[in-house]
Amino acid sequence: MLGETVISVKVIRNKVTGQTLGYGFIEFPSSTAARDAMLKLNGKPIPGVATKRFKLNHASYGKDSSSSNECSLFVGELTEDVDDLALFNAFKKYPTCRSAKVVMTNGKSRGYGFVRFLTESDMDKALIEMQNYCGLGYKPIRVSLAIPKRYNADGSLAVTTSSSSETTSSIVPSVIQR
Repeated sequence: MLGETVISVKVIRNKVTGQTLGYGFIEFPSSTAARDAMLKLNGKPIPGVATKRFKLNHASYGKDSSSSNECSLFVGELTEDVDDLALFNAFKKYPTCRSAKVVMTNGKSRGYGFVRFLTESDMDKALIEMQNYCGLGYKPIRVSLAIPKRYNADGSLAVTTSSSSETTSSIVPSVIQR
C-alpha cells in the first residue's frame, strides 16, 4: 500500500452481488505502523481513482476500544497546508499523543482538527504549551478541549446547546473507508 508493509487486507463485499461496499480492513505489523500509514495517507487521493480520497480510521476488530479512556484537544486556525502528519508531528513531543486528524471536506482542510492523548496530563500540558504555537502552518494555532459528541440511549446524536458560538466534537469512527 504505497510502500507500507501490511499483514493482511480484507475488502468488504456485498454477499449477494460480490460488489465492493467501498471499505475494508488493513492489518499492520504494529500499532505504530498503522498510525504512520494513517497519518501519511488519510485525505490523500487514492492512486488510479483521482476523484476518491483515503478516509482512514482505527478499527476495533470487535474488541473494546481504548478510545473511551483517551482525551482530545481541538486545534483551530490550521492553514490549508497542514495535514494529519504535520499536526501529529507538532504534538508528538507529548509521549501519549496517539493520533491527529485534520477535518477535511472534499479534500480541503476546514481549518481545524483534533489531537488524541492517552493521558489527561499530556493533554493538559499540550493545551497550555501549544496555545498560539507558530511552528505549524503560517499562523498561530488555537487549542482548546474537544467536546465529545453525546448520544441518546437509542444511538441517535443528542442535541446540545452551548453558550459559545462554536462547539467542537471528537469523532472516533470504527472502520476504514474510502
